[in-house]
Amino acid sequence: MAQNSYFKLTNAAFLLALFVGNANAAPSQIGQTREKQSPVQNCASQSTCTNTYNQVSVFDKERIGKKLAIRSIYLIPINPISEKFCDSQTVSCKDTYEVAFIYLELQSIWPEPFLLTAARVNVKTRSSSIHTDAGLQGGFVLASQITKNSNPGEFLFKPGEVKLIALSQGIKLDGVLDFFKGDVLNDTIWGDQVPVTIPNLGRVDEFNRFLRQRFGKTTTIRIRLFEKDYQSALTTEVELGHGSDLFAQGDVAKSQYQFKFDSFIGEVLYQLQGGIDSFENRYHRYTTK
Repeated sequence: MAQNSYFKLTNAAFLLALFVGNANAAPSQIGQTREKQSPVQNCASQSTCTNTYNQVSVFDKERIGKKLAIRSIYLIPINPISEKFCDSQTVSCKDTYEVAFIYLELQSIWPEPFLLTAARVNVKTRSSSIHTDAGLQGGFVLASQITKNSNPGEFLFKPGEVKLIALSQGIKLDGVLDFFKGDVLNDTIWGDQVPVTIPNLGRVDEFNRFLRQRFGKTTTIRIRLFEKDYQSALTTEVELGHGSDLFAQGDVAKSQYQFKFDSFIGEVLYQLQGGIDSFENRYHRYTTK
């Protein structure tokens, strides 16, 4: 989604050249990075840099930091996402889980090995129905605290290496299972593949509308990745109610990165239809064939 962002550029000649070269380009916002060599950052000197949303070719609108790039962003429901808790006094039941976790497919673009050490997730919203929740644990899960990683070596990237990692902080989506009623439950899953998708891709638009209504039109998820002693490797935001599907033209062409909601819908249906194999297991089985 295009957003109005204004940044101060100290090099007037560069600003003029950028404007002339992109007179027909629509303003667009891409991922925020902080490193001096990042293609989405302007530096007046070695010590003065300004994060900038450049109007450039669609092929340059990638979410890239100095050392790594984001290839895909998934929002994957906890398994099981549906777990009923019943109050004997009020004789009512509700789903107590309804938590999802962020999975990032990351690619090293650095000529030397480097280590991610932590990640933080924040929800920017006016809704009380969404917030960060208890953490996910495991060897492939990047914790919010450096010393909480159970297998720190899992986040050591070799040059050019691609990895799928999960972020430990979950997102509680109170009431998200209200979407999975009626004819949604009759949708067919496309087999044992990653991402698990559904052929009725109109569901993604429906789900986006549901999320905007339930959790607010402006709700965004802020993701921060760190290396060394909490030094920023990449910071970016994803709008919750504007997800995409497997057949979208790609995040780069849209100059924004979106959760792949056909995967989220497919994963929930996979669970509700009795599937027990985890997303990461199927991902690795599919990508290593």
